[in-house]
Amino acid sequence: MLIDRAKFISILDKLELYSKADDVLEKHLDNFVEGTGFATIHSGKWSNAIVDMLEHLFDDDSEWIHYFIYCLNFGKKWDKTTASRADGSIIDISDASHLYTFLIEEQDIKVDENV
Repeated sequence: MLIDRAKFISILDKLELYSKADDVLEKHLDNFVEGTGFATIHSGKWSNAIVDMLEHLFDDDSEWIHYFIYCLNFGKKWDKTTASRADGSIIDISDASHLYTFLIEEQDIKVDENV
C-alpha cells in the first residue's frame, strides 16, 4: 500500500529539516572535537532506514528517492540535465511532489509490463 502525496511530501520535508539540524549540530561539535562525525553517525542510520522504507514502498529499485535526497539535495540541485529517460525526455524531480508523480508513473509502467 502506497502513501499519499501529502504524506510523502511531509516525510521528505521532515527528513530535510532533520538533515539541516544535523548539519548545524555537526558544525558545533566540530568546534570541540574536529571531525567527530557525530551528527552523521547519530541520524544517518534512522534516516537511511526511512529512505530504504520509502524505496521499498514505491518499488524504487533505481534509487530515485536516494538520488533526490542525497545527490540533488532534496531537489535543490535539479536542473533539466540531471535526470532523463532513455528516449531523452526530461524527468522532473525538482521537488517532492514531482518526485512522487514520477515514482507513481514508474510503478504504472512496471504494472503494465507485468500484465
